[in-house]
Amino acid sequence: MNSIIPLSTLTNVNKTILQNVHDQLEGKSNDQTDATMSNDQIADVIEGMEIIENRSQGIVEFVKSVKSLANISKPNFIKISIGELLNRVYGLINPEFEKAKIELVLRLPGKEVSSVADLELLKQVLINLLKNALEALNEVAESKLKKVNLSARSADGLTTISVSDNGPGISSQQIEDIFIPFYTTKKDGSGIGLALSRLILRMHKGSLEVKSEEGKGAVFTMTF
Repeated sequence: MNSIIPLSTLTNVNKTILQNVHDQLEGKSNDQTDATMSNDQIADVIEGMEIIENRSQGIVEFVKSVKSLANISKPNFIKISIGELLNRVYGLINPEFEKAKIELVLRLPGKEVSSVADLELLKQVLINLLKNALEALNEVAESKLKKVNLSARSADGLTTISVSDNGPGISSQQIEDIFIPFYTTKKDGSGIGLALSRLILRMHKGSLEVKSEEGKGAVFTMTF
């Protein structure tokens, strides 16, 4: 509503300006000296149209984000290899880490670990967590060794996958809010990634938790 109301107002203002010019043209076909728009009026109309365009695009992106939460596909639960899952994710995203000169360390379980889960949905969660870690480390001084660990283990019938980094960490104020839909600390962030990731873990009857301290990195843990 905060976007739609100004859009409606701006549209009405622009329409009024153009309607006045149109009426003058219709009523004074032989004398059009008054049927012109001043430079200020033209600038106002252009500015108004740019605002309408930008805010409309913002609404489109917002609706897409809402749909991604509301229309998440039903999990296809099958028996998967956790080692295979981690290897696939590592192969997909490690080139980005190498380009950013950040070390991504893969630690596979000592023995074969399998679980009943949706491979593609869990892959989506891991890629999101790893990209968040990469972005966090991009804010760290170049002189520091930047490192992210991707690991997994199994115990008591539960599988745990962790993504840890030695980045700037998360403040105690932010850590309470980062899983709230549309909350973001990034300039161009949608605030959907972590909310969607936690929802996916809940669909697996699991959890996604975070432990962090400012200046000491963060650890995100998936348990299912």
